[in-house]
Amino acid sequence: MRTFFWRLVRQRFATDLRAMQPSLDRSYSIRSRIRAWTCVTAIGYISLTSTIVGLTLQELASEVGLRDALQLHSMFLGRGVGAIFGTLLGGWLCDVCSIKLAMCCCIASSAISVVMVPVTASTGSLELLLANFFMLGLCGSALVSFTVSAACWSFPGKEAGPVLASCNGAFGMTSAVLPLLLSLLNVQGDVQADYGIVALCATPALALLLYSHAPSRPLDRRSASSIMDLEGDGD
Repeated sequence: MRTFFWRLVRQRFATDLRAMQPSLDRSYSIRSRIRAWTCVTAIGYISLTSTIVGLTLQELASEVGLRDALQLHSMFLGRGVGAIFGTLLGGWLCDVCSIKLAMCCCIASSAISVVMVPVTASTGSLELLLANFFMLGLCGSALVSFTVSAACWSFPGKEAGPVLASCNGAFGMTSAVLPLLLSLLNVQGDVQADYGIVALCATPALALLLYSHAPSRPLDRRSASSIMDLEGDGD
């Protein structure tokens, strides 16, 4: 009698699980798409923050009071140093805090740094502009670390490949589209408008990030083996 009862319970549970499966798959699919688009738009935004510098280099030199744009070479050094620290910071923050919170703060900080570029250039201080580009490099590199980590955590194994490939494509596509967009809006040469548009392009990535569910950090081998040991002791 007991065996028959448990068999009936298992059959009932299996029937309910099969009935729920389509909705679970649909929910998982929507959540996965949002996460994928979050990664793509984040990388696309990072591309814009790099492309806009080349498009406005001469205007920035004029704002600082330099005749030759090549004299702004220290900006790229500052951005490169910031990128090194950003990679280290991004890897550390992935371990100590929520990746969703870290990405939100990073995107917001990057957008603020983008808006501040024409402001610091207008002061005529090369040091302030260098510090600004250091922050741009730091935020951009940290955001790349967060995005790649989020993609690998959300899409394990071979599933991460297409997402990362799409991020690569978004990086190149947005770089090509930005000059056309600025030309279409007839704002080329207006440094404040150019950098303001790029800062606004952070909005889609930030909106998708706020709407998405943050992926959970996968367990390392030590944690997994400890859990298995505890479960074995419990049995």
